[in-house]
Amino acid sequence: MKVNNYLSEEENDKCQCITFDENGKIMGSCDTLFQTSRLTIAGIKREFPFLWNIINHFQKNKESDDALFFPQVEFTFNDYYSVCDFTFMKSEDAQGMQRFIWLIYDNSIHYKELLTRNATEKPRKTRLAF
Repeated sequence: MKVNNYLSEEENDKCQCITFDENGKIMGSCDTLFQTSRLTIAGIKREFPFLWNIINHFQKNKESDDALFFPQVEFTFNDYYSVCDFTFMKSEDAQGMQRFIWLIYDNSIHYKELLTRNATEKPRKTRLAF
């Protein structure tokens, strides 16, 4: 992001984009917030069970291009813990293959007190009501 002709790296450190195929395999990730290189489909099912509901929703609603937005999700993965906004979208590549995009925006700057208080608690799995 440019601010007064200067490149701001701060904004880039707070966002991550992960792309999945129809089977839930990671096709790409910028790995800004956490590493995804070792995540297999089985690992994704175990760590992020809500993703299967999202992918199924998009597959059932093929005609809809609406994105799904979930604000203020307490999110934990490995050593990463934050309050994030999740946006899920579907896309189609040049070959007509359907892709699913998960945008994660880290809002920890707005929830420092909550994160400090919860840092001593045992991390729990991320739950999304869908």
